[in-house]
Amino acid sequence: MPRKADQPGQTRPRVLVVDDEDSVRILCREALEREGYEVFDADDGLKAEALMESRVFDLVLADILMPGLGGLDLLQHVMTRHPDTVVIMFTGHGSVDLAKEAMRRGAFDFIQKPFHLEKLREAMRKALDSRMRSMSELPGRELSILHSLTLNSTLSSSSEEFMHTVALSARQSFGADVVIAAMLAARDSGDPELVRVGLSGAQHALEEEVWTALAHRSLSSPSGLLLADLSEDPLLSGRGSGTVMAHQIPSASGALGVIIVARSTGPDPFTPRDLKLLSLIAAQAGSHTENSRMADELRRQTEELEHICSLSGQLSATLSVDRVLRAMGTGLRHRFQFDALSVVIAGEEGGSSGRIYQRRDLTLEQEANLQGMIEGELGDITAPDRVSLLREPFDPDSDPACSPAVRSSFSLRLEEFSRLRGVISLASFTKDSIDPGTQRFLSTLTRQAATAISNAHMYETSEKNYFETIAAFARAVDAKDPYTHDHSRNVTAYVLAIADYIGLSDLERSHIRTAALLHDIGKIGVPEAILNKPGALTDEEYEIIKRHPEIGHQILSRVAAFREIVPAVLHHHERFDGRGYPARLAGEAIPFYARLLAVADAFDAIVSDRVYRPSTIIEYAMEELRSNAGRQFDPEIAYAMMDILTSRRPADIRKDYSTEVLEDDR
Repeated sequence: MPRKADQPGQTRPRVLVVDDEDSVRILCREALEREGYEVFDADDGLKAEALMESRVFDLVLADILMPGLGGLDLLQHVMTRHPDTVVIMFTGHGSVDLAKEAMRRGAFDFIQKPFHLEKLREAMRKALDSRMRSMSELPGRELSILHSLTLNSTLSSSSEEFMHTVALSARQSFGADVVIAAMLAARDSGDPELVRVGLSGAQHALEEEVWTALAHRSLSSPSGLLLADLSEDPLLSGRGSGTVMAHQIPSASGALGVIIVARSTGPDPFTPRDLKLLSLIAAQAGSHTENSRMADELRRQTEELEHICSLSGQLSATLSVDRVLRAMGTGLRHRFQFDALSVVIAGEEGGSSGRIYQRRDLTLEQEANLQGMIEGELGDITAPDRVSLLREPFDPDSDPACSPAVRSSFSLRLEEFSRLRGVISLASFTKDSIDPGTQRFLSTLTRQAATAISNAHMYETSEKNYFETIAAFARAVDAKDPYTHDHSRNVTAYVLAIADYIGLSDLERSHIRTAALLHDIGKIGVPEAILNKPGALTDEEYEIIKRHPEIGHQILSRVAAFREIVPAVLHHHERFDGRGYPARLAGEAIPFYARLLAVADAFDAIVSDRVYRPSTIIEYAMEELRSNAGRQFDPEIAYAMMDILTSRRPADIRKDYSTEVLEDDR
């Protein structure tokens, strides 16, 4: 018995027999109908063409030599207008060459007359099986659509522009009347709102309430929606012989929206292969949307870090507490509204002195409340009656707050980040002017200010807090990936062991220590879902992970103190054989510090527990170093690490260098 056709709504294969001999048509019709086929026939090519304009046929059986429109001309028509229909040709002894020409032009097979029905059945079975396979595969013509979308998927284009491109490409690909791309405006709400962001074709072909209903239906069906016969669907009945399909725009966190494709002209319905292609187009749209959102967030973080780095440079450029406070206040006023910024440093005799950078128009009551807030934050550092504050006014750029009390504030104890005892405080008399996003910005910036104030105050002893800054950056990475913090500490211990083994100078040790602590700082820009994914990464996720050295380079290159380590951070995933990333450097073209990091980084990855792999025995790690020396690793550095491991376990190395990897920062 024949298989059911893969067209939705069609219960049995439909065959068209075209032959000018009545006996052939009658024989085929009777035999095939007994086999369960739906059979139509025509005695010439023109009648066959007319039938195919109003019906979809899975298979055409056509004689090559017929009066009027011959078999080869009919074959050309089928290949052009109905590419999903397969053709088997009938031929007599004298037209075998024509039959071979027909196969060259696209016919699936030919059968010589007179033929046995069993041979015909076998040829038809093979043809229909081939058709079913071809309708589940994506040919090169359709893949070119995805290629075009990939080329257009640049982060410089807005999501709306890209969605219009997606809609246009889909309409051209599927010969649709209209394509609508809609995005979820609020995925957290119980009834998400759909907003149309892309349109190509006749908008009136699907009214808003219709496409919205189709979209919601598709959102509940991850495999997509395919309507081949609209008369069978209550929502679309009465729309003739049209066809509709829809698919979610996917993302790692769930559906972002829907793409809907509708066609009312022509008899051919959309097929499962069409839906599969639409799913790939939707996936490309989802990838672009997610990448755009990540890029926007990364740009925001980069701008924030740039601003922090710029202010940090200004703070570090002076050894005056007054100037540090003024520079910090000036920089913060470009970011958000505040009314007073103060720093109070406890003296050795129990008293405290400080500066307040405040609005010029504060009332006496507001100033008194500020003083009380600061004294409260100082706690037991000093007695309230021994706090002396010097006030420096600035001209406000907003209306004065009517509240006499401090409504929002942020403070940082200096002793957390320096040898000084005291408090940096920011205050506002406006409710919620210091929101959580602002506090994150302030948290990083005030750490820089605390370092600068400490350096200014401790200038005579030249005690600087260089590694406090590094610790702050390391904690920023830890906030994204709890694994990364321990990894950076471990890598630091291993590179210091190698540095001592090969005899690096104190300055070189300092550089490589800093590079090891910060080599993964770029993972700030990588989503937690990818960093902590328990299974294997997809190609797309791996490409996102591979960007972290360049992100780290972008972050650190703006800080003068990190100039010597930036190349190591950028190139620590290069391979000695030139197959690494991001620049595919090879051999000694890879910076020396980066080659050191590559060995220590890979070694820790092998011997440490990860979310996606249990620990690996040390013998296996040694073998990995040996087998990849000269390929992934600089052989001299790899063998140096192997020599170290002959007498010291990884735990011993980490313990030996614990005082140099900021263990007390945990």
